[in-house]
Amino acid sequence: MKKILVFASALAASLLVSICAFKSGSIITAGAEYLDDENYYFLDLDGDGESDASLSYKADPDTRQAAITGIYSFYDSQTVVIPSVLEDCYLTAVDDEGYWQDLGAFDLTVTSIELTLDYYPSYYSVEIPYTVEYIAPQSLGYYYDYDDQPQKQEDLTLFCTSGTAGELYAQENGFEYTAYGNLSLADIKLSGSSFTYSGKAITPEAVITLDGAKLTKNTDYTVEYSSNVNAGNATVTAVGIGNYRGTVTYQFKINRKNASSAKVAAIAQQNYTGKTISPAVSVTVGGTKLSKNKDYTVKYSSNKNPGTAKITITFKGNYTGSKTVSFKIALAPMKNVRVAATSNKGIKLSWSKVPCDKYYIYRYNTKTKTFKLIKATTSTSYTNSGLSQATKYTYRVKAAKIVNGKTYFDKAVEISTYTKPSAPTKYSIAVKNKAIKVSWSRNAQASGYQIFRSSDYGWTYKCVKTISSNKTVSWTNTGLSNDKYYVYAIRSYKKVGNKTYYSGLKYAFSGDALARLNAATLKSHRSFKVCNRQGATTTSYTYTLSDKDIKILKNFAAKHFKSSMTRDEKLWVTLDWINKNVKYARGADWDQIVSKSWVDAIFTYKKGQCAQYNGAMAAMMAYLGYDVDLVQGYRGSWQGSHWQHFWCELKIAGLTYVMETGNYGENGNWMYFVARYNETSGYVRNRVDM
Repeated sequence: MKKILVFASALAASLLVSICAFKSGSIITAGAEYLDDENYYFLDLDGDGESDASLSYKADPDTRQAAITGIYSFYDSQTVVIPSVLEDCYLTAVDDEGYWQDLGAFDLTVTSIELTLDYYPSYYSVEIPYTVEYIAPQSLGYYYDYDDQPQKQEDLTLFCTSGTAGELYAQENGFEYTAYGNLSLADIKLSGSSFTYSGKAITPEAVITLDGAKLTKNTDYTVEYSSNVNAGNATVTAVGIGNYRGTVTYQFKINRKNASSAKVAAIAQQNYTGKTISPAVSVTVGGTKLSKNKDYTVKYSSNKNPGTAKITITFKGNYTGSKTVSFKIALAPMKNVRVAATSNKGIKLSWSKVPCDKYYIYRYNTKTKTFKLIKATTSTSYTNSGLSQATKYTYRVKAAKIVNGKTYFDKAVEISTYTKPSAPTKYSIAVKNKAIKVSWSRNAQASGYQIFRSSDYGWTYKCVKTISSNKTVSWTNTGLSNDKYYVYAIRSYKKVGNKTYYSGLKYAFSGDALARLNAATLKSHRSFKVCNRQGATTTSYTYTLSDKDIKILKNFAAKHFKSSMTRDEKLWVTLDWINKNVKYARGADWDQIVSKSWVDAIFTYKKGQCAQYNGAMAAMMAYLGYDVDLVQGYRGSWQGSHWQHFWCELKIAGLTYVMETGNYGENGNWMYFVARYNETSGYVRNRVDM
C-alpha cells in the first residue's frame, strides 16, 4: 500500500478532546468548534502513484485513534484496503477563543468504522484491518434509498481477520466475507533470547506458529526488526501477508559488550607544564573506533608532575568493563640554549624559560673528562667568569623538577664556545713623518691581530690591517697626513674552524695625547670653574658636584674602566661613550633634563646639549683628578653670526688643551682629545665686539 496524499480538518464537535491550545493557552473541551467535520486520507491501492480511493475519518489526538466515517472508491473493481494505521495525519482545530491551532502530525490507529450512510455507495469490496474493535450497526454495507430508508448492500464482499470485529460484523449482517488468519494469535520463537552487541543489526531467525502449524516467511508473513543494533531491548515484529493479517511481536535482549580488552593507542610522552595534562585517547574494539562520552568516559590521575600518569577508561552505552593505561610526563626539553663569550674571562649561557624548579649548568673538565655541576639557578641565564682566554669550554644545561623528594631532569643540551682572546697589552704609538707605528705585546693564545684606524676622532673606524701571526707585534701605517689626528684600535682574534673570536678593542692615539696626560698631577676633586668668555672679559663661577653626581660618576667608572687602562683610555672611553649614547635634546627631551645636573642628564637620562655634553665630561675629568674648566664661548659662524657653545679646557704643566665631545648626533663634525688650540679650529673666545 502506498499513501499518496494526506490532509486533515478539525475534529468533529462531538469528539471529546482535551489538549492544550498552543496560541491562546486555553483548553479545548467538549463542544469546542472545529474547522471541519471530516478529515481525508487518500489511498493508492494498485501502487501506480495515483490515488484511487479515499477515506474520511474522525481522530482523537489524545488516544491517537481514528474512526472511519466514509469510504470512497474511484474504481468498482478494486478492493478498498483500510490501513490499520493512518500515517502522518496533520490535524488542525479552532479553540474556544476562535484561534486556529496546528495540533501536529500523528499516526492514527484505526479502531472503529462508523460510516455515514450515502445514497450511492462507491465500494463493493472492503478489507477491514485487524485493529478495528467496533463497527457501528448498519454502517458498513448499508446506504439510503430514495425514501431515506437504510438498505443493505447485498453485493458487498468483506475481507477481515479471523476472530475480529470484522468477522463478527460480516456474520451478523450476512455479508460474504473472507477471513484471514490472525497473526496476532500466533506464537513466535527466536533462535536465541539474548545476544551481545556487535555494532551491527542483530536479526535472529524467527519461527512463527499458529494453531500448531508453522507458517512460512515471506509467504505468510514478513519480519521487521527495531531497536536491534544498540544494547537494550530489541523487537522483532511479524506482519501477516497472503492469507494472514495482523502482527505478532517479541522482544529480545542485546547485552553490552565487555570492552576490557579494547586496544588503546600508545600515548606519546607529554611535556610538564605545571598544570594537569589530559591527552586524548583513541580506543578501538574489534577494529571499531569508540567515541568518548558515548562509548566510554575517561578519568586522569597523577597527571600533573613528572613521572607516570594514569588514565582509567570506563565503558558505557553498548560497552561494559574498564581499562587502565599510562603515559609519561617529562620536563620539556630546553629551548634556544645559546652560549657566547662575554670577555676573555667570561662566557654567558642563556635559554628560554620552561616549567621547572631550577636549571642545572655543568662544565666539562678536560682533566677528569667528566661534566661537573657549576651552578643551579632559577634564572634563564648564567655567566661563567674566571676563565682562561681563547680557550674552549663545553657546557650541559638541563631543567629539573623536584617531586616528593625525587628530582626529575630533562635531556641535557650540550653546547660549546671559546672565550675571547685577551686584548693586546703594553701598546705604544710612535708618530713619524707621514707615518705612525703601533706596537703591542704578544698574545700567544691568539691567531693574530686586527688594527683599526679613525681619522674623525674615533667616530668611525676602518680595519686597515689584519695580521695572521701572533708573533708579529708591531705595524707601521704609512702614507698619512701630518695635519690629521689619528686614533687606532687594536684587538686580538682567535680563529677556530669557520668561526672567529675577537677580543675587546685597545685604543691608541696620535698627537702625544698619552704623553700630555701623563704630565698631569692627579688629585680627585668635586668642583671646577665655569668660565664665560663670550665678551671681551672673562667671568666665572665655581660649579660643585653633588653627592648624587659623585655616585653616578663612580658607578660609570666601575662599569667602564679597568685597572689596566691608561689615562688616555679612561678619558677616551668617557668621551666616546657620551658621543655614541647621548641624544641631542629638544622639545620634551629638553624639558625633561633642563633642571637636572649635567652629570645626571648625560649619564642617567642620556640626553643633553653642548653644556650637558661637555659639563659631564668636565665633571669626569675633575673626578679623575685633572685641572679642568668648562668654557662658554662661540664656535662656528653663518652669515656673520656665531653660535654659543660649551667646551672643556684641560690645564697641564702650564699648557691649556681642548677636550671637546663635539655634539655628535646633532651637527658636530669635530671632536678634540687633549689638543692645543693651534691644533683646532672654529673656537671664538673673548670677542671684543661683544
